[in-house]
Amino acid sequence: MERVTPLQKEKNDLIKNLNEAEKQMEKLSKGLETVDERVAELKNNFEMHMKEATQIKIDLDKQQETINVAGTLIDRLSGEYERWQEQIGNLQNEIDCLEKGSLLSAAFVTFLGSESEQVRNEILSKWKELLNLNDFSTLEFCVMETEKLNWSNKGLPTDALSQENAMILFNTTEIPLIIDPSGRASSFLMKHLKDKQVEKVNANDSNFLTQVELAVRFGKLLLIDDVNKIEPTLMNILRKDFSSQGPRRIVQIGEKAVDYNDNFRLYICSKNNLLQLDQASKAAVTLICFSITQTGLASQLHLDAWIGNTN
Repeated sequence: MERVTPLQKEKNDLIKNLNEAEKQMEKLSKGLETVDERVAELKNNFEMHMKEATQIKIDLDKQQETINVAGTLIDRLSGEYERWQEQIGNLQNEIDCLEKGSLLSAAFVTFLGSESEQVRNEILSKWKELLNLNDFSTLEFCVMETEKLNWSNKGLPTDALSQENAMILFNTTEIPLIIDPSGRASSFLMKHLKDKQVEKVNANDSNFLTQVELAVRFGKLLLIDDVNKIEPTLMNILRKDFSSQGPRRIVQIGEKAVDYNDNFRLYICSKNNLLQLDQASKAAVTLICFSITQTGLASQLHLDAWIGNTN
């Protein structure tokens, strides 16, 4: 019995230690589960932050690309800025001389159409000096390059006199009377106004007056050719001497009172280089002299040769 009692006690101690060890293991097992859950949570958080970091990196790369493009654009626009500044300066200069340029151009159209190229240049130089517009060009001020090219394509010589005459022709507020010894101006006008269905009548035709009346009434474009004098029957039209009947405007042509259509346009051409006009006729028209010059003849020959080669 004495030998069994110590063994029993040792057994009990072992059982007790075993129970305590099991309890400790159970406690550690629960702690391990908590650690696994925390690890899983941290792993999920890590993956989420990695995704966010990746997206941030993508966004940063895009923003950097945008910044790089903007930098390149700014570098390129620096040259454009200088060009724009230069254009602004040029536009400001044009604005500053706009009133004087308009005055000079209006005077040119009104008074210099009948003058020779030499006289025009002399008078224009004096006007430019008075207005401090020495580098000013009435032709460039009034006419675009595309319009001049269109004129050339329709047969107008490219010399300065012809170009200036066309400028006067299409900018005057009065009816133009064109001195056209060569017939070039008449031919050019017919081509230029073809789309507007211009009609041509000879001043010596027997039905001349009837054709004028119809053109006035129906608002046609009429070119009167081969004029050697201004017929008295045309003076009321030239002076715009109208009378009113209610909303209608009436013009007296010979013995007939004709309704005046605002779309009516009249061009008068004469081959007579020595055409004499009285003061009343001169005041009612814009006289434009398409006299033949050496420069104009050379320009026309070149133009004719070019047209011939293209056909």
